[in-house]
Amino acid sequence: MEPIVLDHQHVWRTYVNAGRLHGVKDPHYPEEWISSVTEAVNPNTHQGEGLSRDVKTGKTLKELIEEDPAGMLGSRRAAQGGGLGILVKLIDAGERLTIQVHPDAARAKELFGSPYGKTECWYFLDDGCDDVAPRPCVYYGFKEGVTRERWEELFQAQDIPGMLDCMHRIEVEPGMVVYVQGGNPHAIGEGCYLIEIQEPTDLTIRVERTTPTGFAVADEMCHLGLGFSRMFDCFDYQGKTPEEARAACVVPPKAVCKNEVGTCMELVGKDRTACFAMKKLSFSNSGTMELPDEDDFRVLFVIGGSGSISAGDGASVHVAAGDQVFVPASAGSCAVTMGAGSEVLELRGPAL
Repeated sequence: MEPIVLDHQHVWRTYVNAGRLHGVKDPHYPEEWISSVTEAVNPNTHQGEGLSRDVKTGKTLKELIEEDPAGMLGSRRAAQGGGLGILVKLIDAGERLTIQVHPDAARAKELFGSPYGKTECWYFLDDGCDDVAPRPCVYYGFKEGVTRERWEELFQAQDIPGMLDCMHRIEVEPGMVVYVQGGNPHAIGEGCYLIEIQEPTDLTIRVERTTPTGFAVADEMCHLGLGFSRMFDCFDYQGKTPEEARAACVVPPKAVCKNEVGTCMELVGKDRTACFAMKKLSFSNSGTMELPDEDDFRVLFVIGGSGSISAGDGASVHVAAGDQVFVPASAGSCAVTMGAGSEVLELRGPAL
């Protein structure tokens, strides 16, 4: 098999974008789903929204995997029957996202019958906000002393400032990595531009009835059918100090290898979660970085620069900033050849 270049699947959300996604005209399409086999959960959604497609054949990635699970995913992952196991998104936040929570795996199984929760991790890209003060931020986790009763009272009153004050505010900058375990309330702030890797569901509980720009959020988009009482079962009410919150969510990148071509940095790995993994290849000079054969798939997303990706029987595809490539397990080792200054993310599925 050869590397597969995938299309740009833009997905409708309740929030609006900041105009940074290529080819998007409707502001309510602020996300691009990458190597996705997950359908979006939206009111009046069209069938297959969010499913990535091979630009050459038009087949969905989901169809290609179903046709050859071992070849696409690797023999070990195919034998486990868990599928791809991840969903990757490019998120362009033109406003603060509504305060929300995603279930962890146990709650997802209990409340939604889903084998996956929605633990996620964010890698922040250049957001064009270098001269903006204060910096874009995220809200994460409850402060100490916040109870379920208090949280429900704030929801009933739709006291948004009160709800935001219950969470820790953390300023973010390009290159920063933030990990959000399922069950923790959070909100991505206005101006953030990021890559998200997560478990492959679209299970989002929202506690704001109206977005910051005035879009009314339907009941179903708040509680996903659970109702306005049971949805509060999804939250983890264990409060944290500011230091504990930052230690829980901010992940320090670490160098995996470095040579004359560039550096490979681990952004999130097994020491933080078994749900997914993410690395960044940074090219200080033009050249090639080799990715070994591991009997597993990999997703490559080009943050910046241009070059080529080759695998399998020497098959090569040209890539530039914004391109996404799925490298099947049967393609074996992979060579990423890029120009100086290029950056490429390598995204992997759950630990085997």
